Amino acid sequence: MIGLSRTESLISIAIVILVVAAVVALPGLRQQEQSSISKVTDRLDRLEAEQQRLGRVVAVLGSDLAAVDVRSDRSAAQLDRMFPSSAVWLDLRGGGNAQWDLAEHGTARIEFLGEDDDLGGMPKFRVSHRAAQLTLTMQAGQTVRAVDDQGARQISYLTTMHRLRLDRSGRPDAALFSVVAED
Repeated sequence: MIGLSRTESLISIAIVILVVAAVVALPGLRQQEQSSISKVTDRLDRLEAEQQRLGRVVAVLGSDLAAVDVRSDRSAAQLDRMFPSSAVWLDLRGGGNAQWDLAEHGTARIEFLGEDDDLGGMPKFRVSHRAAQLTLTMQAGQTVRAVDDQGARQISYLTTMHRLRLDRSGRPDAALFSVVAED
């Protein structure tokens, strides 16, 4: 550093030190930058793989749900074939009723009267036919038998609630009933 002033020498030395530091540091910065890019790329690859896996799971669940719907529809159709052809859905919203013509045994009528709060909201009905006029609560699967004793002949009236359908809130919505008369 011939002919340079002390300040110029210090500035020159500082510049040389900065250049050397930059030359040494730049490859490290590039490696850190490449490392960061590599980490982000790896993370994206993992996220894409997880997204594909979840897509496959959703597809399988969708097909499983469709299969359950098909089985449910088949089961409902099989249940409907098990019930008497005279079975009728009775609307339980707003006081529904139904009537059956029992040929020589007259008619039978069922009226929905509301829910019995004392019995946990069970539906209450009035059943009327030649054998009796009853007010009662019924559950799905329950049959009530009333007998018309005509001396030498007895006629049994069988009133059955086959199914009880509930709405989304859990309240009775409709009931499947049948009434048959047997000698």
